[in-house]
Amino acid sequence: MSWNAIARKDFSDAIRAWSLLTLSALFVLFAAAAAALYGLLGGGQGGVAGLVNFVGGPAGLFVSITALVVGHRAIVGERESGSLKLLMGLPHTRAEVLLGKVVGRTLVVVAPLLAGFVVAAVVAAALYAQFSLAAYAVFVALTCIFALAYVSVAVSISTLTASGARATAGAVAFWVLAQFLWGVLPVVVFLALRNGLGMANLPMGPFQFVAALSPAQAFGTATNLVTGAAAPPGAPTPFYSEPWFGLLVLWAWVVLPVLVGYWRFESADLS
Repeated sequence: MSWNAIARKDFSDAIRAWSLLTLSALFVLFAAAAAALYGLLGGGQGGVAGLVNFVGGPAGLFVSITALVVGHRAIVGERESGSLKLLMGLPHTRAEVLLGKVVGRTLVVVAPLLAGFVVAAVVAAALYAQFSLAAYAVFVALTCIFALAYVSVAVSISTLTASGARATAGAVAFWVLAQFLWGVLPVVVFLALRNGLGMANLPMGPFQFVAALSPAQAFGTATNLVTGAAAPPGAPTPFYSEPWFGLLVLWAWVVLPVLVGYWRFESADLS
């Protein structure tokens, strides 16, 4: 058995458990309703860029929560049930198991996304004055990479914890940190240093750079490829505000957690 066989098994298990169909129905309803609401409110003139600004935040929350829920028990759940020992008794490596879990759980998240985005595209094409399929495809691709990043984190958490309860706590803690605190804490530290300690000349750039490293902020930065958001004319644009940097950070969140998870999983006791 290879990593792709493990991925197919994870995906088929999700279908049999109705979780994939449930996720698909929820996201289809959300995407279609959001696209229709934006068009009916008169936002259709903004095209894809306006739609992305309208749904980007809610879609990011949906994806992050779903990915963590789907992936955080990928390894530790099978360890607790004893099925991981049986899985490792088959002719494949731990790297293949880890990769198969990441790919399989990502498919479980991405399949509902694609279903919802296809329906939203049909609604938008019917209601909007202008609709760029190419720009829309870029946004869909970025959202799928964002989902992959969160699944990578979730599966990594699953390798680092010894119980399902700890994996759940770790997933919740990471979600709160990544979605909310990461962008706030650098600003709080900056204001505390500047106002509390009198460091009036303290530059804010390094703190903004740290804030830009969160997956949520990276996703928002990368979507500027579609929305075209930019600094005011004549204002300098720091590199960490560029779409390419956001995309680079997203891929870092895909790769680095998998490497950490593999390092832990390779030496872990499966009992």
